Amino acid sequence: MRNQELDPYFETANAPWQLELLRALREIALGCGLRETKKWGAPVYVNCRNVVSFGAFKHHVSIWFFEGVHLTDHAGVLAAAQEKTKAMRQWRFEEGDPFNPELVREYMTEALYNDEKGLKTAPQRVRDVTVPQELQAALEQSPEAMARFERMPPSHRREHADYVAEAKRTETRERRAQKCIALILIGEGLNDRYR
Repeated sequence: MRNQELDPYFETANAPWQLELLRALREIALGCGLRETKKWGAPVYVNCRNVVSFGAFKHHVSIWFFEGVHLTDHAGVLAAAQEKTKAMRQWRFEEGDPFNPELVREYMTEALYNDEKGLKTAPQRVRDVTVPQELQAALEQSPEAMARFERMPPSHRREHADYVAEAKRTETRERRAQKCIALILIGEGLNDRYR
């Protein structure tokens, strides 16, 4: 189902070849029976969950398969964007690269089928929080800060611990530990102001 709100997206790109490719990808995705939605300012094609998305960049066009790790990838065109990427896979096209609509349709159809089967990458268990000694020492000097720190969600504790641990110099780690203590005492996570 076409989302008219996205029509302007398919009228602007860095180069004419990108516009042509984006429009072709849109028709293929819609032809597979995926529902077109707008997320993160770009087209996302949905069935039960997000299945595929694509976009134009300065020198390339990318197709993202949200659960691409489960695709067969018999053509060997998919790659993880980063080493830490678990499920998502991307297929990049640069100017002059061959574009095979039938192959793209095959990949999108398989992604849709996998979504209907409920294939999903399980999130990895979050690692334990390792508190650096500078933060531990600062916490031990303030029982109230220690109690508040222990009541914080693991994500907040990890933010404080990582912030202190990533500093190279001891003086910097100690200064950061004091900054964290001040935030902990008022019940704030390190990045609360940006949420």
